[in-house]
Amino acid sequence: MWASILNHEEQRINKDSPLDFLYLALYCFNKNSNLFYNHSNYVLDEQIGVEKRYHMFYNRMNEYLTKYQQHINFQQTDLESCTIIDNIASQQSVYTSYGNIHYDLDVLFKLYLDSVKHPKRPRMKLVTPTKFRMSWMTKYNYTDCRIFLMRHMETYKGQDVDDWDVNLEDEVEDSDDQQIQLHDLRRKYVTKILTSDLNIHKASVYSYLPQYDELPVEKKMEFDTDEHFDRMQIRIGFLD
Repeated sequence: MWASILNHEEQRINKDSPLDFLYLALYCFNKNSNLFYNHSNYVLDEQIGVEKRYHMFYNRMNEYLTKYQQHINFQQTDLESCTIIDNIASQQSVYTSYGNIHYDLDVLFKLYLDSVKHPKRPRMKLVTPTKFRMSWMTKYNYTDCRIFLMRHMETYKGQDVDDWDVNLEDEVEDSDDQQIQLHDLRRKYVTKILTSDLNIHKASVYSYLPQYDELPVEKKMEFDTDEHFDRMQIRIGFLD
C-alpha cells in the first residue's frame, strides 16, 4: 500500500518524465511479520518446490512492472548491488539474522533477470547481499520496524549510506527524540494514506472534516489518544 502511494506521488510530480526510482514492494517483511502480501509466505516456504515459488514470484514481478511500464523501463534499470536495510542493530551475520530469506529472494530475483534477459544479469549474479550500517539503528526498539521501513522507502533512492538523509535522530537510551519523530511519522503516514487519491474511501474521510472542525479544542483533544490512533492503524492494516 505504501509503495503504491509513493509511486503515485512520483508520477504526480514527474508527469512528463520517467520515474527516477520505482518502489517495488512485492515481498517485504520483517522478522515478526510480512507486511504487504500474504504471498511472501508462499514464496519463502522451502517445503514448496522452487518452480512453484518462482512461478508466483515471476507473476508478481510482471504484474507490478507492467503497471508502471509507461514510467520506467526495467530493461534499462541500472542494477549494481543488493542491500539489506534493517533498523535493528545487530553484529550477527546476515545468515544468522535472516536465515535463508535473503538467499531465497536473491535466487528468485536472479532467475527472473535471466528469464527477461536483463542486460545486468551477469553483473547481478556476482553480487552478494550486504547490510547497511546506519547511525539511527535501534538496540531497544523492536516495535517500530514498519515505520522505519516506510521512512526508508520514502527517503532511500539507491545512494550510499553516508549520502542518505533520512532525517532521524540516533537512538539514545535516555532520550525520547527518536521516539517522538517516529510518533510524528505515524501520524503523517496515516494521514497520507487516508487522504491519498488512491484511497477509495477518501471522500468519506473528508466528509467528516467539517464536523471535526466545529468541535471545541477540548473535544478534539479527546481524539488525540493512543487508543484512537491504534484504532485508525488497525483499520488501514498497520497493526495485527
